[in-house]
Amino acid sequence: TRDAVHMLDNAIDICEYPLPQMKEAIEKTRRIGVGVIGWADALIELGLPYNGQDALKLAEKLMKFISNEASEESAKLARKRGTFGDFKKSTQSKKGERVRNASCTTIMAAGPASMIADCSLGIEPHFAISYVKHTPTSEILEVIPLFEDIARKEGFHSEELMRKIALAGNLNDIPEVPDKWKKVFVTAADCSINDHLAVQIAFQRYTDNGVSKTINLPPTATIYEVEDVYKKAYEAGCRSVHVYREGSSPNQLMTSVKRIMRKRKKSRYSR
Repeated sequence: TRDAVHMLDNAIDICEYPLPQMKEAIEKTRRIGVGVIGWADALIELGLPYNGQDALKLAEKLMKFISNEASEESAKLARKRGTFGDFKKSTQSKKGERVRNASCTTIMAAGPASMIADCSLGIEPHFAISYVKHTPTSEILEVIPLFEDIARKEGFHSEELMRKIALAGNLNDIPEVPDKWKKVFVTAADCSINDHLAVQIAFQRYTDNGVSKTINLPPTATIYEVEDVYKKAYEAGCRSVHVYREGSSPNQLMTSVKRIMRKRKKSRYSR
């Protein structure tokens, strides 16, 4: 965390900005965003269900630690390099906390970064055990690497099983997979609306800036459920909230195999 704060603060100074006004605006706050990616994979490694109470407690503990370390490092940098430009106007100034950066932590979607690191997206649950990822030129069948690794290690891996899981979308009705792993490999669809929101709230509690987290809604979700999500997020102090109703976009990036088959079957009959 301390290395990340130092690196991001350096990045503000070495970046070349198109306009001097942009550089001036950035130096007024020197906001940086230290966060996490691979949360779902970390929980799987620990044997904790994504939507369990232990996972929520760990999320708060983790972000509290990161936030404290980031703030201490920012204070250390302030002693060496000075505070951000608008420090005297800030809440930190009123509290007597000299820091280099107006804010230090955030949780980003981190899609490209997660792909490069080969881990789960940001703090999102896995979309599915197996899913189809759409690109401008192709459809790619993806399987969670961690699931394949564990399946091989535990001795229940087979190509037939992988195809079976791909068609099912989750592990609920797959008898070949031991129950202990069914509880751990939780997908976005396995989480209730409140489960998704609880994760966002847990991370937001100790995050300076906004938290990127999709509140996945089933295709049957009503406008009143969407309204309820926004109200609860606001009341809990979330700085942002994002909902996605399954199937609401024709160009959905990730889609379950089952949904694609239903769609193709329907279009075939309609012709």
